[in-house]
Amino acid sequence: ADGHFPELVDGVGGGVCVSPGDADALSDAWNHLLTHESERLGMAQRGWTAVRERHHLPPLVAASTRLWSALR
Repeated sequence: ADGHFPELVDGVGGGVCVSPGDADALSDAWNHLLTHESERLGMAQRGWTAVRERHHLPPLVAASTRLWSALR
């Protein structure tokens, strides 16, 4: 996959990446998502869940605490 941070998008299944400058691929991706509501909503839910689990402050604090404890 191309684009910005495809590993993040692919890792959570919360989006679609297309090659930069490929207007046809972008149009196709948008059309697909607009016509496949359950897939679109599933991506939105997976993306939201991943952000809350991985990038919300309490999990980041817990991960940092574990790291610092292990380094002692």
